[in-house]
Amino acid sequence: MNPLFYVAASILFNTCSHLFLKKGVVKVANLPFTAPSVSLPQVYSTQPAIWIGILLNGIAAFFWLIALSIADLSYAFPFLSINYILIPLGAHLLFKERISRLRLFGIIVICSGVLVIALG
Repeated sequence: MNPLFYVAASILFNTCSHLFLKKGVVKVANLPFTAPSVSLPQVYSTQPAIWIGILLNGIAAFFWLIALSIADLSYAFPFLSINYILIPLGAHLLFKERISRLRLFGIIVICSGVLVIALG
């Protein structure tokens, strides 16, 4: 199968992983910490979104390993920069995070670079 399929799957799962991790930590940040005997790792471990994020990260790693087994690292690795596009976009859509003009310009530069590498 085309290595780009596995690279794309890895990118997709990695992006989703980071969005779930963010969702989980946002929930933790909104919890009142009234019990001094409760540690932050204990609170994090109670968030399903964090566990889903960790699971998705593992799935992303699995697809990445398959991609590396059939493609050159120097070819596959630059595509991971697509995460720099998808994660801010997802954060904007899901968490209403602001994307400044300068950050948007940087994303366009990254897209251009990935395109150059893909065509090269």
